[in-house]
Amino acid sequence: MILSNIIVYFLLFGVCNCFTFLSNIRNIFSINKSQDISIEVYNGVNTRGISSFIANERYYGLPNNLYNEIIGMMERDFSYRRKDCFSNLPFTILLAIKDDDVVGVITVECCDIDINKKKENHPVISNLIVSKKMRRKGIAKSLTTRAEKIAKSLGYKEIYLFVNVENIPAIRLYKSCWYKSIGDEKDATRIVFEKKRLLDEQCVNIMMKKKI
Repeated sequence: MILSNIIVYFLLFGVCNCFTFLSNIRNIFSINKSQDISIEVYNGVNTRGISSFIANERYYGLPNNLYNEIIGMMERDFSYRRKDCFSNLPFTILLAIKDDDVVGVITVECCDIDINKKKENHPVISNLIVSKKMRRKGIAKSLTTRAEKIAKSLGYKEIYLFVNVENIPAIRLYKSCWYKSIGDEKDATRIVFEKKRLLDEQCVNIMMKKKI
């Protein structure tokens, strides 16, 4: 009888520990997931705050004059893309919000792109950036997924993006979201901060696409 009680106690204690262990494992895997991040469509007209966020994350430490210059360039680009879009998927800005602060941005729009030397009109995502202190929490994937859902809701079957061939972390992210390179490389330029000024630098982008 005593032996039976000991065995029952051991089994119960072991099972409880097993459940505790599994619970701890779940906590470990969920520790990097964002619990209170909302993805919202920005409907405002003034995009300076968004441009400032991108400039701070992408070009941290710029002198004030160059900081204002890069913001002005982005503002003009946003304004042009908003006015120049005539599809049913206009230039759309999505924000990741935490505690009323912007912690991530992505844009999606339908535009003409060159595919095998032919112009085709497709949804394209761009400007994906997440605050350095909030990375590796699933925010980039959440922004990308929301952009895809918007395109899909309007009847589109595919979505495209361009990424610098040297941006290995971004390529890995997109591949994890089931984007595939279609082997079409494009000569492009990017803005870099060198020798105390902003310069246009030649680069190569690859085109990736995903069925949605």
